[in-house]
Amino acid sequence: VLVDDAREVTQDQAAAYQPTGKKRNAPKPGKKVSASKVGYKSSAESTDLERRVYVRIERSDDHDTLLSLKETITLHHGDTEVVLVLGPTDQKQIIRLPMRMTASEDSLLVLSNLVGAENVRLR
Repeated sequence: VLVDDAREVTQDQAAAYQPTGKKRNAPKPGKKVSASKVGYKSSAESTDLERRVYVRIERSDDHDTLLSLKETITLHHGDTEVVLVLGPTDQKQIIRLPMRMTASEDSLLVLSNLVGAENVRLR
């Protein structure tokens, strides 16, 4: 849920609420739309926009590497989603980053040099 403005309602405010008596309108049913009109694609039609770059960093407290990773993604800004995999193998934490990057050979090579080729995957 995305909101433009929000405020906290305390327990006292909620308990003191007085209904206004206005009736709410029921939502209208939407039109049925075929999948082709919405833009769904079969797996054979998938594009680079659906690909992701996975970057594995074993130590989440390595601030220098994380900062370098952020700078690299910013320099290679593009349309490919970036997923960060943090922590040891038995306690992985997956974080989808809000930034996107290009999935070119050059940008993937820079990432490989930063965290190691075995820690960068394009899928």
